[in-house]
Parts: sequence; structure tokens; C-alpha cells
Amino acid sequence: MPSLQKAFTWAEDKCEESNVGYSQEYRRGEVVDGIQYYDCSSFIYAALVAGGFDFAPEYQWFWTGNQTQAMKSVGWTEYVLQDGVISDFALRNGDVLIRGAGRSDVPGDVSTDEGHTEMVWDAARGYTMGAHSSSLPLYDQVSKHNIDQRKETWFFVMRYGEGAVPGSPSFTAAGLPYRNNSGLSWVYKSDYDMTEADEENNAKIVYWYLWNMGWSRVAITAWLANMNVESHLQPRAEQTPGAPDDSEVSGFGLVQWTPRNVIKQEATVIDGVDTYYNSGDLQMNAILVEYVYYNAWSNKYKGTAYPVEHSRFFPGFAELYDNTAGQWLPIYNSGSLYGWNDVPNGVGFYDAVMDKGKWTLEQHVKMWIAYYGRGTYDPTALHLDWRLQYADRWWKFFEDYLPDTPGEPTIKKRRGMPAWMMAYPF
Repeated sequence: MPSLQKAFTWAEDKCEESNVGYSQEYRRGEVVDGIQYYDCSSFIYAALVAGGFDFAPEYQWFWTGNQTQAMKSVGWTEYVLQDGVISDFALRNGDVLIRGAGRSDVPGDVSTDEGHTEMVWDAARGYTMGAHSSSLPLYDQVSKHNIDQRKETWFFVMRYGEGAVPGSPSFTAAGLPYRNNSGLSWVYKSDYDMTEADEENNAKIVYWYLWNMGWSRVAITAWLANMNVESHLQPRAEQTPGAPDDSEVSGFGLVQWTPRNVIKQEATVIDGVDTYYNSGDLQMNAILVEYVYYNAWSNKYKGTAYPVEHSRFFPGFAELYDNTAGQWLPIYNSGSLYGWNDVPNGVGFYDAVMDKGKWTLEQHVKMWIAYYGRGTYDPTALHLDWRLQYADRWWKFFEDYLPDTPGEPTIKKRRGMPAWMMAYPF
């Protein structure tokens, strides 16, 4: 029986060998002067054969021009990408990407001159492996790429079964503690490319996650407002692209976990690996795990030393252990900082999201900043005005988006936002 795992392992192993290069002349694995050669499509073919896939004679040593047909003939499923855009496709490890198949039924992919194919090895980052080019140094001609292929043009994704080889588990919301029951899929784009409709789509997903946990509408609205400023509701938003994961300028995701290692650590606990930390569903689970576990820890360990291994892991909302005072103290002392006297002091996560104090929407927005975001308290630097404007936007948008029961969304009407308010504030 064919095995995606065996094909994937063969490809990984071949990419690690130092005597493997790229050639179209010797593409069938021939060894010339001690070097074994493949081109992009023959590499994928050899991997699949190593995995037990049995191709008919007309498809042996296929090329990009007949690769989709060949792979479909042995049980692979074809996904056609509109306009060659792959950025919003949920890749899985073991998927095979193709362009230049010469398919007249796929606009834009009629030419085989620039045909290419690779296998996905790190779906979360869009990294692939395969035979790339003879123009590269030998060690990199056949290798694992550390280049995000979601930014490139691809017209087909081929998937065998559910994809995702064992050891590199597929990410699905269904496998997480908290489910995406909005009926919608996340939009992943550059922060600057997120349209009003894109933000509304992702906002609805956030809304349903939090509503199903019993959070109040006013709290949800405040979180959406702050997410809007932090990330444009784009789960893969980066504060500083390319910054090290442990850098204090490497904020990442819907709420800009800083450093990026925080969300990666939480992803590991939730999903067993950190591979899918850039997924919107994983990040919403992280927020809810922070909510549930932090309150459990604070109730259990109040008055005692907070476990060191959890000091950054579950950031919480209002309280962290103060080693000098030997007691639980609020992160933020409202005092008279920048006139924020209306921010309630020492509010716990649970009380805040359940709106136990019946606070105003503005207070909820500020509480998120003070108790969760914990950045600067300078209203200008933190774009307080923007956050309040977005709060108004989302309050109005969800005014008639009130479910009868969790998990059964009802949309009566939609409200928009003036275009001028959509500009990225940074």
C-alpha cells in the first residue's frame, strides 16, 4: 500500500545527501562523476515511487506537463488555485505544489517553460523541498528550502489522503480543545492587504470562539478593537519580520505575543508541536488556554511563589506574582498615569471578560492594554484613539449579530466602517 510517510522520508533523506544535484539531462537519478541527478519533477516522481506509488508506463518519470494527471491516477487529489495564489490555502506537510502544467483549463498556467514542482516539508512556514536549479551551489541544488513558497505563484496543490505525514501532524481546529464553529475559514494576507471584508470575516471567527466561552459582548468588542490595531486581525502579522523568535521586537499574531517564542511555547503545549503557531485557530485556543489555565493557577497558588516555568507561559490578564512583595499584585496600578483614573485596578481575567463590573467599552479597551497587552501606557504611542474607533466599529457591527445559542450564528445585517479608518496606524 502506498505510504506518504515513506515518500516524505525519502525526500528528506535525499535532500540531506551531499552528492545529489540538479540536471534535466540526467534527470532519472543517473549518477555521473559521483553525483546523482534529478530535476524538479523527477525528484517528486522518485520520492513517490519510494513511497510505493505504482505509475502506469505512460506516467513513468513524469514531468510538470503531465504530473497532475499522473498523481491523480494513483490516488492524489488535485486542488486548483485561483490566479496562482496560494497564500490563503491551508497547506499540509507532504503536499506537492505544481506550476507550469500546460493546462489550458487553468488560466495563467498554460506555459510549461517555467514549470516547477516541490514537496511541502514545513506547512506552517510554507517551506518546501526538492530539486531547485542547476544554477545554485551543489549542496543547495536539491535541498530543503527555507523560503516561504506561499508568496510564490503556484497553480496546483496535490494532496494524498488527508496529507500531513506522521510526525508532522496536520493542523485542524477539530483537534484542539476549543473549536471554530463559525462556519468560516481564516483569511491570511499581508497586514496591509487586509480589506474591510477580510477583517470582518476574521472578526466573526474570533467572536464565536469567545462567545462560546461565555465572554460578554463588550469584552469581545474590546478584544477585537485591540486586535485590529495590533494585527489587522491577521494571525500571521509580524511586528518586525525576520527578528529572532526570542527578541522583544518579534511580536507576532492576533494579539502580538512578544517575543514570538511565547505563542510558540503555548502552541507546543496545546498541539504537541509549535508548527502551527501561526494559525488563527491555534492562536484563539492559546488565548482561551491562557484564560482557563491562568485563572486556575492564580486561584491555586495565590499567596505562594508562582512557578517559574509558567511565569511567561500563561501571561494572564491582570495579575502576576511579584517576587519582591511575596503576594499577588496587579500588573498595572492605574494611579494617575496619563489620566487613566477610570481603569479599574486589579481586575481579574474572569471578571473582566464576563464584565462583572459592568464597565464601559472604553474601560474594557484600556483594561486590555493595561492587563493583557502590557505595552506602553502612553496614549499616543499605543494609538488609543484608534483602538476606541475600532471599538465603536465592532460594537456596531455585532449589534445585530446575536446568536440564540452558542454555535448557531445569526446575522441580521452588516455594518461597515469608513475607508479612512482602515489605514494601518503604524
